[in-house]
Amino acid sequence: VNKIIDVPGHVLPIDEVERDWIVTKISPLFTYLQATFINKVRFHWIEHDIEPTHERLVSENNNSNKGRMKADIVGVRLSDNRQIVFLEMSGAPTDFLNVHTIGDTSKTIQERIDSLNSMLLNFLNYDIRYMDKIRYLTIQGIRDRLTLRTIFLRGKEDYADEEEFSAIFPLSWDFRFQFLEIFKLMEYVIKSILDYPNVIKELTKHPAKSPEFSIRHCISD
Repeated sequence: VNKIIDVPGHVLPIDEVERDWIVTKISPLFTYLQATFINKVRFHWIEHDIEPTHERLVSENNNSNKGRMKADIVGVRLSDNRQIVFLEMSGAPTDFLNVHTIGDTSKTIQERIDSLNSMLLNFLNYDIRYMDKIRYLTIQGIRDRLTLRTIFLRGKEDYADEEEFSAIFPLSWDFRFQFLEIFKLMEYVIKSILDYPNVIKELTKHPAKSPEFSIRHCISD
């Protein structure tokens, strides 16, 4: 049975409520970044393929669609055409019947690991100790709260998952001051993209002098 839920001005199937929230409320934030930082980032909307995950599956001789993942929003860094930002909406504010946080949380970790590993294949002989600023990002939305998490490689198959920001998306004009925290979250996203060339430049100054500190040694299979 396809349940429905009332939304002001609409009656939507419950699986469409989340997408309506993304399109009308969340996507304008990313559209603004894309329009402001032309030739730096591009965003794709609604169930976009996670390409690095597909690459991993193919390398494991899995040529079927089993295990493939999609994200609600995917951000591509145009300097190297890599997917680095993912948004997963785990239930819109009005979608109280269909929150799916646990599955999405596990999914976001795998998305970021696959994307980070894909990029690191270009830097296998460099020192892992200079890797902490190379991070891949996920924004997870749970009702009206957006949480930005990052992941980076810090040792042998040791991926650190850290929360950077958490902010409430205001649903009323009376709470417009809450947008300040949303803007700080989005600033972190674009700063990560703009700083990337300098971060890589610093990494390439430090080839691994010992195999145990090489990215090749530390990256997971």
